[in-house]
Amino acid sequence: MNYILTENTTPLLEAFLLLGNIINDNNPKDQQENLLKCPTPAATQVAMKLDTPIKVYNSVKEHISSNLDRLNFFFKTWEDPHTSLASLLFASTLDTSFNDQLANFKTFSSEERFEFLKGCVLSVGLDENIIDKNNPEYDMVKTEKDLFNCIEKVKDLSYEHKYHLLLLYYHFEDLLQELHTILLDTLSIMEPFFREMQVTVTDFVEDFKRNLTEDGLYFFEKEFGITLKSDKLKIYPTFNGFNNLTLENFLGTGSYDHMFLGIYLFEIIRLRNDIFMDEKNLAPFLKAISDPSKLEILKLLKYEKLYASQLAEKLQISNATISHHVSTLLNLNLLTFEKEQTKIYFSLNKEKVQIYLTLLQRVFE
Repeated sequence: MNYILTENTTPLLEAFLLLGNIINDNNPKDQQENLLKCPTPAATQVAMKLDTPIKVYNSVKEHISSNLDRLNFFFKTWEDPHTSLASLLFASTLDTSFNDQLANFKTFSSEERFEFLKGCVLSVGLDENIIDKNNPEYDMVKTEKDLFNCIEKVKDLSYEHKYHLLLLYYHFEDLLQELHTILLDTLSIMEPFFREMQVTVTDFVEDFKRNLTEDGLYFFEKEFGITLKSDKLKIYPTFNGFNNLTLENFLGTGSYDHMFLGIYLFEIIRLRNDIFMDEKNLAPFLKAISDPSKLEILKLLKYEKLYASQLAEKLQISNATISHHVSTLLNLNLLTFEKEQTKIYFSLNKEKVQIYLTLLQRVFE
């Protein structure tokens, strides 16, 4: 088994992700509004599930207004590379705890301290050839001067963020302690919502475990085209990162070692794929209903279920022609069918018709 699945939410991770969302204006309300614009009942159901993440977001945002300068300092995402100071600090604690990390750090020799901080600084992704600890070039960074030269040569990194990396190097303990305090304060606001979300998270984990038991990490490739290569991937379900899949190389081993997995991500991806297919089929839908016989079939099935011979009799056309028309309508999911004894009855898929009509309306808005 090349993965470890965390079966409950990780409170400090939830606080970390939530503050990142707030500071970078990733409001779940925007996602909910986009879902409500989708012309399917399934999209509406998923949208309603976001009520709790929205309540958490608004509640915490209301309480942090007095500390925005420090929160921006920690959580504002850098444009290139796509990270934050909080991410660099938090990475070192995810598999242990803040207190244990601080205690361990105090016991480091000067050489161990340098190697640890070098790993934290280079994990920003300054140079993919350097951050991989399996690459000999990583070991060529032996002194503070080597490390600072490595930071300085990165053209896309702003002077402000280079300065942040220096602060990380020289004030790691103080910054880690401050971040821990911020996250604990945030958790005190979030605590009631954890109980509210626990059942949802548990249901997601149980379903996800079944997929992993059957397919392992190949599940991501089979379902979503995401290829994962990892010696040991730790997977953390999250409701504040509900629509994200975030992969991290915290250990600098050259492959992903941590995943933050949103509990509604799979539902949202499937919805988007379904909507894409519906949009792709919009022209064939219009072609189908422009045919008088196919349109008449849809109208007849609006009120009652009928089998093929009944449709042929009502339209006064052959069974072979009816079979051709029905096949086209089935391919567009405009019909449903059920077998009763020896006959197959067809009905109108009113929900799918409404989806196509809504998509058509949106084309001209």
